[in-house]
Amino acid sequence: MRRFLTLALVLAFGFGVEAQDFSNPVGTSDNDQSPDAGTLERGRLIAAGGAQQGGVEMKCMACHGRSGQGGGAAPMLAGLPWSYLADQLVAYRKGTRESRIMSEVASRLTASEIRAVTAWYASKSPSSDAADPEADTRLLERGGALARAGLRSGSASAEMTACVMCHGQDAMESGTAVPPLAGQSADYIASQLRAWQNGTRHNDPLNVMREIAEQLSADDIEAVAAYYANLPPQSDEE
Repeated sequence: MRRFLTLALVLAFGFGVEAQDFSNPVGTSDNDQSPDAGTLERGRLIAAGGAQQGGVEMKCMACHGRSGQGGGAAPMLAGLPWSYLADQLVAYRKGTRESRIMSEVASRLTASEIRAVTAWYASKSPSSDAADPEADTRLLERGGALARAGLRSGSASAEMTACVMCHGQDAMESGTAVPPLAGQSADYIASQLRAWQNGTRHNDPLNVMREIAEQLSADDIEAVAAYYANLPPQSDEE
């Protein structure tokens, strides 16, 4: 119970000193967290490779698409909370997430550029373009069962908490440490679960995601990734 309460507090208020550096995006005031037009335009230019140390190799749009819709191994960024995106860039800098490309990008962005580009991606509407409509029905059913109920084997050391406990029933719960999953690329979700399994990603609060991923088989990962990829993002439902 104490562990659950601690996790709830971590998810609610963030988990890193570095994350606090991005608590107020450029162009906002303490009473208004909505970025202004100038901040968003600066973010768009940075995404197009216009950072201070920018160039073709710093063009976010090359992998994530013109509006951050992603696809394949490149995650959808559109509509994700700016605070979550900022924390991930910090993680690439620190090495708690590993990617040769993203570590280089993150290390060359200034703090104000991180604030601007994450605010721009957060302002974009997600789409379900990354979903896999051909996924097998039985695969989706298994993925849905894992997401909603987790794994129960009779042994406390071999149980997996249901994904909905943090990501919500509609997979649209979000925050500094918890991204929405609906409509995210199946390839990307699967790659991140494997990264938590093998330790190349370790920026989750209290090692929650690593503990969950360690309980999943390769088939489980494929199923839960397909399930979330086939859920429509909230903007598609409005």
